[in-house]
Amino acid sequence: MRYCTVPGCSRPLTRHSRFRNHCEIHHSRQRRHGHPEQRGILVSDLTYYKKLVRSRIAKNKTSDLWTQLADRWRLLTDQCQARMDSWNSGKAQSTTEVRAAYELLKVGQHVELRPILETVLALYLLQDADPRRFRSDEAFLFQLVRRIRGLTHVNAGEYHDHISGKTKRVYRDLPPRVVRSIGHLLAHVFGLAGVYFAQLERKDEEADRKAKETYAQALVALH
Repeated sequence: MRYCTVPGCSRPLTRHSRFRNHCEIHHSRQRRHGHPEQRGILVSDLTYYKKLVRSRIAKNKTSDLWTQLADRWRLLTDQCQARMDSWNSGKAQSTTEVRAAYELLKVGQHVELRPILETVLALYLLQDADPRRFRSDEAFLFQLVRRIRGLTHVNAGEYHDHISGKTKRVYRDLPPRVVRSIGHLLAHVFGLAGVYFAQLERKDEEADRKAKETYAQALVALH
């Protein structure tokens, strides 16, 4: 019997394909999160980083960046709409790209730009502050897509939990190739801003650390 190749896992391989190298659990994580060892990033994981993003935006209210990002997002959604129109007219299209366009349009139609921007930038800050939370670049893109899709309930289904008696919401997973396509599109629009935001936060943290060290040295020098 062959076993999962993830370090520390002793479960047998999934029976569905002889070409897979992971057990059912790690195969599911691979499809859902982009890496067999990746854990999902929760809304609560981004709370602190969203506060940093809002603070940075408030300091730069008059920046042209916000208009430019809005234009880039609008251009992307326009391109997605054009792809859907082409598909509906019967022209041959990549089914992966059509599904990616459809999913992005749903987000664009139901979510304002501001929460999208805050979520994307917060994820980039988290990645910079704690890169171990993301097992690979692809895992980061998968989390980016999951958190953006989670901003609207139109991507979720509901079921009744007979044990708790409550109705719970479950988000439907997309095929990995579609998630990958959406992730690259989002990174193309917001990625540079996300990286630069992370650099600014790191610079501010370094300046704050040096200020504290200088203050501590001044205290020690007292006699």
